[in-house]
Amino acid sequence: MRGRAVQSVMHDGKEKRVELIGEMRSTHALQAAQQQLLEDRMQATRLLQQQQQSDQLKVGLAWLGAVTVACQTYD
Repeated sequence: MRGRAVQSVMHDGKEKRVELIGEMRSTHALQAAQQQLLEDRMQATRLLQQQQQSDQLKVGLAWLGAVTVACQTYD
């Protein structure tokens, strides 16, 4: 008898807080979605930085090649 009474009290408490439980679940889902969005943005930023570094290296190498050719024509 005692176990059934505790079970009934727990069930009643759950029923009273169904809305709160739902809100907590949806909040958790939103936090997970926001975290994923942040990680996606960080990954995109890293990719853009890598592309910028690559572009800067190409420009630098092109400039160095042009200087080398210019110096060879004066020799």
